[in-house]
Amino acid sequence: MNARLIFSCRKIDLEGKGYVEQATIIGAVQRAGEGATYDEIRATLRECNIDASGRVELEDYVEVRFWSRILCLIFSSSPS
Repeated sequence: MNARLIFSCRKIDLEGKGYVEQATIIGAVQRAGEGATYDEIRATLRECNIDASGRVELEDYVEVRFWSRILCLIFSSSPS
């Protein structure tokens, strides 16, 4: 997985609770230089477990983002 993204997420989780607000993770991903657009980040968030308070589990976000990238690579490189 992207160590830079994991580090960035952990850096914003100052209390070490393992989750942050959706807006916080959007900002962190954009600052991490992931190259993801706002819409791509929101699409990834829709795949994550978000609690009733709107908090995102950081590990869940990183995992979903990782697998979505892998699938994009597989399907974009497959012969037509």
